[in-house]
Amino acid sequence: MIKNPVTIQPERTLTQALEKMRYEKVDSLMVVDNKEKFVGLITANDVIENFDNVEKVHEITKTEVRYVAEDAKVSNALSIMAQEQVGYVPVIDDNSRLKGLITRSSLVNVLGRV
Repeated sequence: MIKNPVTIQPERTLTQALEKMRYEKVDSLMVVDNKEKFVGLITANDVIENFDNVEKVHEITKTEVRYVAEDAKVSNALSIMAQEQVGYVPVIDDNSRLKGLITRSSLVNVLGRV
């Protein structure tokens, strides 16, 4: 699990989001509020497609994102990745705070140790 995924706050601009993606070398950002509560996510494609029409991150944030709890089984994350055809799943605690990100590569590393 990636313990410190790259995040952005909803009130930031799309320009700031693109700059952060470029600097961090990622193609998506987890959107969290000022209390680190998970709001949703944005992708580079979302930003590029909406760059001329939208100013703020919250305007394009995908809020209906499937996630797993901190104590979820690996099979839950794998199932979500397969069903949603995504390469990562956010990990959220009981207070809706973002705790990490499970990626396909992190699962390969864990399963390779078994």
